Amino acid sequence: MKKFDIHRWWIPGKSMTVVFVPLGIWTFVYFIASVSRFLTRMDLSFNSIGWSPVYGWRDFSVLTHDMPQFNHIMSGCFSGYWLVLLICVLLILERYLWLRRDRSIYIMNRIPAAETFRRCALLLLIYAAAVLVLTLIVIVLLKARYMAVVPEEIMPPDEPIRPFDALLFKGRFNFEPWDFNV
Repeated sequence: MKKFDIHRWWIPGKSMTVVFVPLGIWTFVYFIASVSRFLTRMDLSFNSIGWSPVYGWRDFSVLTHDMPQFNHIMSGCFSGYWLVLLICVLLILERYLWLRRDRSIYIMNRIPAAETFRRCALLLLIYAAAVLVLTLIVIVLLKARYMAVVPEEIMPPDEPIRPFDALLFKGRFNFEPWDFNV
């Protein structure tokens, strides 16, 4: 059986670590920032209704308010994904233009012209798709956390997860129907 070699899908003579290590670091920062943004919004929601997961109810006069919907809290939290996708597209263009401009005799003899774009784009597009799938998995895990932490008496009616609302930036996070200073 032939051994799988990932380097046959990459540009010969170019290091993969120069591209994927900084991209992986940025992806890690993206996930940490997105999850912390969601947790901060959940804390703000708890504070606005007077409930704490640790201490319980602080003020019984605001019991009429429900917790905001999960999709409302999650809205725009994972909008940093578009930067990951933009970086991948820019790296694809940069690698492709480098091959077109500075092709050496070694690379010209080894890679046909039709295969150069595939070598530049395939792994980075797979990486972007993998980050998207991982983002969707994290959103489902955060929904499970939301369901576990929010008590039954303030739980809003259940609605399906809209994961692409989390990827779209819709402006400032806003609490409705009540308003408070953040």
